Amino acid sequence: HVADVFAAPGLRLVCANSLAAALGTAALCTLLAYAAALVTVRGALPRPAKTLIGAAATVSGCVPGMVLGIAFLLVFSGTPLSHTLALVILCNTFHFLSAPYLMMKGALEKLNARWEATGMLMGDTWLRTVLRVVTPNARDALVAVFAYCFVNAMVTVSAVIFVAGARTAVITS
Repeated sequence: HVADVFAAPGLRLVCANSLAAALGTAALCTLLAYAAALVTVRGALPRPAKTLIGAAATVSGCVPGMVLGIAFLLVFSGTPLSHTLALVILCNTFHFLSAPYLMMKGALEKLNARWEATGMLMGDTWLRTVLRVVTPNARDALVAVFAYCFVNAMVTVSAVIFVAGARTAVITS
């Protein structure tokens, strides 16, 4: 019976959907968390803008998954995103963004704050310094954030059960 279950073509699609959703969520969530942490910790934005970005990145930690799933279902019902893997990825990303943002923010705060100033003195732009110096030094945190998002996207149930469809079902649903 176990061999028959794993040989079922429907299960292959569900496993592929789960991997695609988890990889997409991990990539998008890591990118957003890193970008938000960069501009709030190492960027030259005014304090109110940094506070707004930080609040937007952490508010998702206050929303239960079921509430988030129902909200996404109601907002995106009848749209081209309805019951797609893109919607599952967006929902998961919003659901998990708080912890990765705080992880990246803590990691970036520990790095030398003078790298950007040194880069500017040597003729580099802020972005180039971030890409060439800050990002390689934040590699361990980036890998940890990616792994966190991937694992959580593979095992989440609460929000995904409302946004996944018959063709985009994941293992947990």
